Amino acid sequence: MPPRGRPRAAAAEFDSEVLPERPSPSSLDEREPPPPFFNTTFSTHRASPLYVGANTLSFPRLQALSQRLRDTLVGDVVRGVQVGLEGSDSSLGRAGPLEKVGIRWVGVEALLGGADDTDPDLSRDLTSDGVETDETVRKKRCLVFEMRYENALCTAVLLPSLSEKITEEPTAELQSANSLGVPGLLTSSGTKDDRHFLHLPLLLLRMPAPLKSVIVDFLSSTFDCRISSLRLGTKGLTTAWERWIEDAGLPSQGPLAKDMILTLGFYIPPAVTSDGTDEQPPDGLGIKSIDIVIPAEELKRFTKEGMTLTNPTIINKAGLTQGYQEDPRKRKKLAGGKADEGWGWFDRQGEHDEAFLHALGAYLEKHLALNLFHPGVRVTKIACGGFVLSEGRVKVFVPPGDDEEVFEPVKNLISDLIASANS
Repeated sequence: MPPRGRPRAAAAEFDSEVLPERPSPSSLDEREPPPPFFNTTFSTHRASPLYVGANTLSFPRLQALSQRLRDTLVGDVVRGVQVGLEGSDSSLGRAGPLEKVGIRWVGVEALLGGADDTDPDLSRDLTSDGVETDETVRKKRCLVFEMRYENALCTAVLLPSLSEKITEEPTAELQSANSLGVPGLLTSSGTKDDRHFLHLPLLLLRMPAPLKSVIVDFLSSTFDCRISSLRLGTKGLTTAWERWIEDAGLPSQGPLAKDMILTLGFYIPPAVTSDGTDEQPPDGLGIKSIDIVIPAEELKRFTKEGMTLTNPTIINKAGLTQGYQEDPRKRKKLAGGKADEGWGWFDRQGEHDEAFLHALGAYLEKHLALNLFHPGVRVTKIACGGFVLSEGRVKVFVPPGDDEEVFEPVKNLISDLIASANS
């Protein structure tokens, strides 16, 4: 008779007595550098809070998790079921044999191009000295999964919120799980159960699709969490671009002085038959997307013109006669029922917060007779000198400036992505 399975909630619990006694890296020379982040395309996902139990994700515990993940990837037989990946995808075959699997904490600043975390031991309790400094509070760390094959490196990065502050209030009743000072982990100010969860809302994956499903299943079963795709809509993409203009400006020289490419997509509601059911028409010829390329030297001009538009509502005057302008339900239907689409959130009262979009909308209306702000028009991709952002992917280019300092626009971009995943 097979043994009874353990409850799922207990899957994240580990007996500290059976963990391997391996010392954590104690010097910067022994540590591996952060995984590649810039010039790398990641798929974006959101993660619910991870259940870690009463004990922290210390170095020995991460080593045990790494071994468990490796056993899954190399194809060990578990209760008579083969769980390996060999032969499931040609891309994995080209990657070669699996050489190393690692799970570790990495400083967020180091990941984003700043200085390495100078703490001598990433698994050490940051408050063990009894003194909490501003530097300790500001430290942010992400959880990194690395699968190194002979010809490829696959990574998964779980990022915390970059805007919250970490506070520690140790209590005698319960030892907080946040002994690492890891951001996102609820501290002792919360309830007893809340302190057993780790909040790392944004998951970035760089790996083939079959391996993604394995990592998602591993996270879900190990930490009793839910992983889902994070697909940014028009609102998220355009807000990121306007924020980038505000933070980084529009330089005429340097690595950021590149053409801006904005991709538009279109949603056409299905036709309704006489009996009231939706009729799905066959796929026919038509425009599925439009790439709008704006030269780098013209970007400032668009922003300047957008600020001088005294009455941006004239851009949408055609919409006033179509019945959707003041009807949220009709607008949502024309947008495909997605909250991030339809332009219902867009400001048309003459404010300059979206100056670039105001100017672009006026240009398209005049030269292409295209109403950018129609609910059926969507922004599906934005590419510029700093980043490429689409519905489910992000790529950040190497920023200019000092190698020891995080480029603030990059930090704000990632922070906004994390906020979107946390919403």
